[in-house]
Amino acid sequence: MTRAATPNTPETINEMVRTLTNITSSEDNARGLVAPVIRAMGHILFALAALSETPVTMTEEEILDELRAASAHLTGTLTHNPEYLSAPTAGAVTNFAAAVRLTSEAAGSWTPEQRISALGTVATAGAGLATLLDRDLAGISVRDSYPGNSL
Repeated sequence: MTRAATPNTPETINEMVRTLTNITSSEDNARGLVAPVIRAMGHILFALAALSETPVTMTEEEILDELRAASAHLTGTLTHNPEYLSAPTAGAVTNFAAAVRLTSEAAGSWTPEQRISALGTVATAGAGLATLLDRDLAGISVRDSYPGNSL
């Protein structure tokens, strides 16, 4: 039995996404642990992509706004070491949040090349953090959770 092909249109994709969740938030920033990390990574990758375009299509202030938004999502993400996280993972969450905050604060004085390098490093660290969250929260083994090495 074959499944009828569904056209890949924005409407069909939007319909698929609507079935995933019906959470409606009244707050600007994510809360919890995984959601803030994912939201922050979205801003970081968006800024990195914008900086990598030739010519750059976003203003410097728009790029810095993306980095500030990434940092805002992570503010207060982990205020204690909950029992469901190992010490290494809790430390990695804290360090990732600090790296994003420091990057957002310092990036205004960096060259575009320095920003690209730093954001690539932070994005890679975020992917590594995701594997630690896999292991602690979902119980996925080291062998089956790997961030990859290309960005």
